Amino acid sequence: MPFGMPKNMGGDSPENVKFMERCVSKVMEQGRPKDSAIAICKSQFMKMHKRDSKSTLTGDEPIIVDYDIINDVLGKINFTIRTLMLQGNSFDSARTLCHDLLAKANYDMDVFKSIIDNEVRK
Repeated sequence: MPFGMPKNMGGDSPENVKFMERCVSKVMEQGRPKDSAIAICKSQFMKMHKRDSKSTLTGDEPIIVDYDIINDVLGKINFTIRTLMLQGNSFDSARTLCHDLLAKANYDMDVFKSIIDNEVRK
């Protein structure tokens, strides 16, 4: 499955896709929905590349997801749902809207935050 990985970080190369598939599976085993798992893993992937921008993945790296990343992603999602509910949306509607915005951001949390700032918090 393509994940829309950043081109400057190898794009959806077989190695990047393999890493993402393994990571998403591991995060979902912890009870997270798939779209949240993709956002968490994409953030983890980007953090790994920022730490060592010359490294390339083999796809077989150990999957260790930083709890700060999990908390950051879930915090932004929960904040968005609460904000949408305060604007009069039901919980189910707010959750659906939030996850639609996450998909619109291609599961990139920096883009997601920008969308929230520009479209939700007006």
